Amino acid sequence: PSGTTYGAPPFPVAPTASSGLLPVVASLTTAACQVSEANGRTVSVTGAGSCQLQATQAGNGEYLAATPETVTFAVAKAAQAAVRFDSATTMQAGGAITLLASGGSGSGTLSLGTPSGPCTLTGSALVATGVGTCTVTAVRAGDDNYLISSTATQAIAIAQAGQMVSFTSTPASSPVAGGRYTPSASSTSTVTGSSTGLVVSFTIAAASSAVCSINGAGVVTYGATGTCEVRANQAGNADIDAAAQVTQVIEVGSLNQSITFPQPARATYGGASVLMAATASSGLAVSYVRGAATTVRGGTYACLVSVLGAVTINDTGTCEVVASQAGDSQYALASDVARAFTIAQAMPGAPHIASVSAGDQSVVVGITAPGFTGGAEITGYQVTATPNAGGTTVTTTACDPATSPLACSITGLLNGIAYTITVAAINAAGTGPQVTAGQSMIPGAAAFAVTGVTATSGNGTATIRWTPLTLAQLNGGTFTRYEVSYRSAAGGAYAGCPYDAVTYAPTAPCVAAGSGAGELDLRATNAITIEGLVNGTTYEVKIVAVTTVNDAEVAGNSEVVAAFPMTVPTVPRNLTVLNTAATTAQFSWAPPSSEPEYQPTTSTQSSMRSKRAPVSAVMASARQRSSLAATARFSGGAGRASSTRRPRRSAPRARLGPVAGEPASRSMTP
Repeated sequence: PSGTTYGAPPFPVAPTASSGLLPVVASLTTAACQVSEANGRTVSVTGAGSCQLQATQAGNGEYLAATPETVTFAVAKAAQAAVRFDSATTMQAGGAITLLASGGSGSGTLSLGTPSGPCTLTGSALVATGVGTCTVTAVRAGDDNYLISSTATQAIAIAQAGQMVSFTSTPASSPVAGGRYTPSASSTSTVTGSSTGLVVSFTIAAASSAVCSINGAGVVTYGATGTCEVRANQAGNADIDAAAQVTQVIEVGSLNQSITFPQPARATYGGASVLMAATASSGLAVSYVRGAATTVRGGTYACLVSVLGAVTINDTGTCEVVASQAGDSQYALASDVARAFTIAQAMPGAPHIASVSAGDQSVVVGITAPGFTGGAEITGYQVTATPNAGGTTVTTTACDPATSPLACSITGLLNGIAYTITVAAINAAGTGPQVTAGQSMIPGAAAFAVTGVTATSGNGTATIRWTPLTLAQLNGGTFTRYEVSYRSAAGGAYAGCPYDAVTYAPTAPCVAAGSGAGELDLRATNAITIEGLVNGTTYEVKIVAVTTVNDAEVAGNSEVVAAFPMTVPTVPRNLTVLNTAATTAQFSWAPPSSEPEYQPTTSTQSSMRSKRAPVSAVMASARQRSSLAATARFSGGAGRASSTRRPRRSAPRARLGPVAGEPASRSMTP
């Protein structure tokens, strides 16, 4: 058909032959299309390109082979699923992220375009060079079956980076009036942990003006004993925010101490605790607290800091640690020193595969999100199907993590081929480790329904027989079992035939019948008997063919048959000869308690319906000394007959209805 696109569902074809014989259809281009072996009438699209189907008819004893008929149609490449970005949408100047894009369809390369704005891209590493908006693009190339994807665009907002100022100079341990000191300090980016290169300025606290002063060259002069507080400031610029003021306290005329605090390295969420390594020039122990610049979200701080300097990573963001030394009888209080470092997002842990099922050229995976998200939102999942025997690996990242329950479908697989399925979670930090499904999956179409279904009724029973499925009718799946269920034709829910969980042999009220052992997990099983039914009630019995492709009833894999359990009626009552003539006899009887149909049979038959009142009939052309018989009959067959006869010689019987057992009879002499 025209307008066929790769990924289209299977469709039927119906060629005919002038002979009335059934043609056979085959594909001449299996790379583009295949014909189901089960019925030769269903075409599956397997790839873009040109599909050529050929119909043949070999003829028979009356007809020669037909000339093959070939049809050709184009299978167009399919449009890809949308490409999306999984990386962060915000940054700070000087920061870097790994640019992550996913989605699309097929095996084409996913590439990142040249960004615009204050940013640079090297490989997948995006660096923010200033404040503003960085726009990035991604596109997945086409392949044999898919067109090139539409271009995905993402705007990333770049904000100012933070900075921290710290003194890099140490005053004399025993400053005295008249002494001098030149302070120095550096500015460190809280984003990169490296120097901003910005110049720090110094002032003297107003309360210390009688003790010390600072000149234009930045030199501090001690004028008297007491406390001298030097303040350091950095105002920032367009890309870096102003730093918080830090101070250095100098006790003039006392023994001073200073703290040396190395800059901690960048940490990753989920990582081990970090031990701070500040020291005091006095040799006294340094204590630690969490600084006010620590990131807090919803009451959760990015880090926890113990007094001994053990830092526990608690969330992503900025962790600030302040080191202190209170001094003692010999040393004055040291100036606090603060250090800040970034806690980055980590890749997520492996998700859990909750379920996996095969479909027509596809596999559907049920996913439970990983317990460890890496401190970032899960933005997608990567599902990969790898052929066990080698071949083309298919990967999709088009899963929407917001769906509930979470299920991802991977398409474009080959029916009848075993695949290993793996799943990995994606967040802004990257793609996490994979988890592998416990068993290989074989895609295939749903199995055909069983054919040749019949129902044989009995006394409170119905025996259902069918023609077992062939391997071709499994459509690429592996046979699992037959499921048999029944209900009254009046409606209601189906009751399934129970079976042993180990042997799959049916259990009461269902029993094995037909050929073979009767286990429902054997494809050759072809019959089952249902007991405990109510006579006279019409039942619907359904047989569902279950395979690894379909674990429940779907369109086309079930068949329903009607069953009517019954038994023979009771004996007609009170058979009486009413009158006789030369060639006729008049007689009557009372029906059984049920209401079957009666049909008298002799050389001249008449028919009548049963009544609650006694029934009478006249027989013509009866022979002398004949006997008569009445047999109850209903739609399912005949019952036992009630009879009466004079004690004379045997005579032919006049029968009522199909006979099953002895009739009721009376002898008569016309």
